Amino acid sequence: TPNIRTDNISWLYEALADNWIRLGLPADTRDSILNGAFYTALVRPGLRLISLNMNYCTSDNFWLIINSTDPLGQLQWLIGWLQYAEDHEEKVHIIAHQPPSSCLAAYSWNFYKIVNRYENTIAGQFFGHAHAEELKVFYDEVDTQRPVSMV
Repeated sequence: TPNIRTDNISWLYEALADNWIRLGLPADTRDSILNGAFYTALVRPGLRLISLNMNYCTSDNFWLIINSTDPLGQLQWLIGWLQYAEDHEEKVHIIAHQPPSSCLAAYSWNFYKIVNRYENTIAGQFFGHAHAEELKVFYDEVDTQRPVSMV
């Protein structure tokens, strides 16, 4: 993570920010990209894209020993943007490389709670990494028979 002085990959986030903005992301995405390679952008009125860096939650990231619940405050940042989207009647598509099912339990649990809370705002979740065609359904925490989101 950028707050670790050794093994710091801030140089990579700077290159990503420069190139992604040059390719069309809004300039106001720079700060969150520099912080951890996640960002949000309005695709069109009423539809927001939120891109997460799920490398921060994978079991391959040994820095999670320091903070396995919300490295870099990315989930808190996600909540802020989902609340903004809800307040402004926007729908949100979430994209990321690794699905939350590949994350450590503490992170996944928090992510699932967020999805449950913002079920009416999140219109879709799209992840890669699995190298297979699959769908996953998120269910309500209380009524475990009621679906709230699909991946």
